[in-house]
Amino acid sequence: MQFSQSMSQSEYVGNVIQLQRPQVYLEIGVATGKTLFAPPHPPLSIGVDPAFSSDVPHIDSGTIMVFKETSDNVFDKGILDETLSGRHIDMAFIDGMHLCEYVMRDFINTAARCRKDSLILIHDMFPQNRAEAQRERTQSRWTGDVYRFGLALMKYNPGFPLMFVSDTAGTGMALVRVRDPELQFAVSQDEMVKYMMSIEPDQGIPLLRKRAVSVKQKLHFLFLIDKLPSRTA
Repeated sequence: MQFSQSMSQSEYVGNVIQLQRPQVYLEIGVATGKTLFAPPHPPLSIGVDPAFSSDVPHIDSGTIMVFKETSDNVFDKGILDETLSGRHIDMAFIDGMHLCEYVMRDFINTAARCRKDSLILIHDMFPQNRAEAQRERTQSRWTGDVYRFGLALMKYNPGFPLMFVSDTAGTGMALVRVRDPELQFAVSQDEMVKYMMSIEPDQGIPLLRKRAVSVKQKLHFLFLIDKLPSRTA
């Protein structure tokens, strides 16, 4: 299996699904379903997007469910918990609202429903210019300030192995291995938001790039197969 710098997010996520073989896959931010509907199909794939704009296809194996709701509603109203029915998330891809506080909530809520050693991918960590990184969308290509949550993960990480990949899927990824779903951030969400909002793109993005690896590095693959020595994670 090859990972490349030219991969789309759908190709990248599909390759990771092949490696992880999740029983339950969650995707926040479905759009037209290009990533969610692409093979391989886990036994259960759950999509969440209030602006979902397509039809759920028939597939020969597995089940795909899409909730046309905000992720906050799906978590807070118990919709996801009812759907999981006692199961846990094995792999998740967060690509919803591109504002750091939304990504923070999506991550916290997702991690709490994971099983031990589940994998969470977060898209859009590496905007290519300042315009892409603005909180207000002014152009078609937009990462928002997702990078701020990447920095909060670095600062407040309660013990999750963490890796940043800067050169794939267009605008890069954060990879988080949920060693223990019961781990919690030591600061409140309000405090974390206050920290995130204090970071400017010119200050924060270079810090993430300094920590990042290339998609072609062996360290990246070792992280995905959970064979990376703990001191480097």
